[in-house]
Amino acid sequence: MAKGRPPKVKINDILAAVDPYLEDADPPIVAEFAHQQGITRQYLYELAATAKKRGDARLSDAIKMLSEAKEIKLERGGLSGRYSPSVAIFSLKQLGWSDKGPAAEAAEDEQTDDPLTAAITAEIERRTKGGGDDGTE
Repeated sequence: MAKGRPPKVKINDILAAVDPYLEDADPPIVAEFAHQQGITRQYLYELAATAKKRGDARLSDAIKMLSEAKEIKLERGGLSGRYSPSVAIFSLKQLGWSDKGPAAEAAEDEQTDDPLTAAITAEIERRTKGGGDDGTE
């Protein structure tokens, strides 16, 4: 692909396009929004970073709004059945979601290897795998 000078774009024009895009996009996608502006997603991020260094965080905030709107639409669409659960889950994971909730993560962190816990866990596994007699002692 030929490399050339990035297109001249005005941040104010990009910002003006955010709200109309959010109204029509289902769900909004940052790469698609950038494409509609005639630039790449990477260049959009670079513009936002450059503007932020100069003290103008409006474009960075607009990109965050696009991502948050996507997250909201995916979650609502997944819960309502509008989107396939697997598509919603896959997309939400790309936004940083996890299958494990905070309680499961905390439980993993708190696991200990003491002998009593190991013995109880082994007995539970033995009984649930049909290794026990009739499940009673």
